[in-house]
Amino acid sequence: MSSSIPFASLACSLVVFLAVAGGLVFFLMRKRDSGVSREAPAGFAPAPLAREIVCFLRFEGEEDESYVQDIARRFSRISSAAQARDAALALVRAAPTATHAWLGPKSEVPDLGAIRSGLGFGAYIGLYASARTALDTVADDRSLDRVVQTLRDVAKWTDAEFVNAQVLSPQAGTSGPVLVAVNPESRPGMQLCAYCGHPNPAHETVCANCGARAAS
Repeated sequence: MSSSIPFASLACSLVVFLAVAGGLVFFLMRKRDSGVSREAPAGFAPAPLAREIVCFLRFEGEEDESYVQDIARRFSRISSAAQARDAALALVRAAPTATHAWLGPKSEVPDLGAIRSGLGFGAYIGLYASARTALDTVADDRSLDRVVQTLRDVAKWTDAEFVNAQVLSPQAGTSGPVLVAVNPESRPGMQLCAYCGHPNPAHETVCANCGARAAS
C-alpha cells in the first residue's frame, strides 16, 4: 500500500507539469499570432503587428523629389485594393533612394500630415494603409529593406483584405514621428562602393561619387 503512494504522487506531479507546459505554449502562440511581429533585429524588441500602419519616406535631389511628388498626384484618391496595390508598388520602386524612413502603427501617428526629420529640405511622402489582416511594422526604421517588405505586402492585397489607403504628403515640423536615416546597406538593389562607401545601384559598374569601378 505504501509503495503505491509515491507512484500516485509522481503521476499527479506529471499531470500538473504537462498542464502548465501546455498552457504556456498556448499563451505564447496566441501572443505571437495576435500582436507581435515575427522577427526583429538584434537589440530591438519585436515590432507590433497592426491592421492600420503608416509609412513615411524622405527623398532629396531634383529627380527623386519630382518622382515622389508625381506619385502623390497620381494617387491623390484611393478607393480600391487595386489602386492601393499600385500606390504601394510605386513607393517600392522609389524606396531604394530614400534617405530617411519611419514605419509604425497608426496609433503612434496622431496627425498624418506631420513628421519630424531634423532637415529643412527634401521631399516627403507617406502611405496610410488599413487592412482586415495584420501587417508587420518595423522595429528598426534604419532597415529600409524591412520597410519595403511591408510595402510589398500592401502591394499584394486582395479585395478582401483592403479597408482603406491614402498617399500622404506630410510636412516636416516639430511634431509627429521622427524619421531616421536609413542604413545604406539595407537599400534594396543597392551596393556600397568599396573605396568611398557611396551607395550605387547594383547594376552600376562605376561609382557615381568617386569614379572607382565596382568590384567584380
